[in-house]
Amino acid sequence: MALRDRPYLVLTLLDGVLAIQYRVLTAAVPLWLVARTTAPNWTISGVMVVNTVIVVFFQVRASRRIDTTRAGAVAFRRAGFAFFAACVGIAAMAGAPTWLALVLLLAAVVVHTIGELWQAAGGFELSFTLAPPHAVGQYQGLFGMGLGLGVTLGPAVLIALCITWGTPGWFVIGGVFAATGLAVPAVVRWAERSRRPSAEPQAA
Repeated sequence: MALRDRPYLVLTLLDGVLAIQYRVLTAAVPLWLVARTTAPNWTISGVMVVNTVIVVFFQVRASRRIDTTRAGAVAFRRAGFAFFAACVGIAAMAGAPTWLALVLLLAAVVVHTIGELWQAAGGFELSFTLAPPHAVGQYQGLFGMGLGLGVTLGPAVLIALCITWGTPGWFVIGGVFAATGLAVPAVVRWAERSRRPSAEPQAA
């Protein structure tokens, strides 16, 4: 049933694309720091610390007002723009003086993590709300597969684009994130229309 729900399937694929972002800070940024910037190696650990602290202390606050499908769609859109901004900041680190590279890195990690919070909260809201009450488990399984696929393919995609290609790759993946986030509200509206019962024919 879930595989025949085209709006939900498209939403799953979009979330899977955005899920590539989960590998930005854990796979792409460490390699970028070592290969393309003058930032000291200890900043790799610092990236993880900043990301973890923000998630631990602000996850609940970030999701508090994301309690409708519209709010969930807006959260995805904001997340896409946040990921784009973070990618631009990371790209700008290449060749920058160490002090500037550190400032850009901190700003990028904070912005990226805020986007991560928005995506997680939006995905939780939409994946449950748009699933039929009698098939929540099936729908959640499908949505989880999209997330898992994005996380699995993320390192290969990011290394090919951002590390091998370099600075242009960061702009490309950032653009993909932004475009994906922008597409989610339209897909959510499509899903809501498909779930509205058709009007009952009036008796003659």
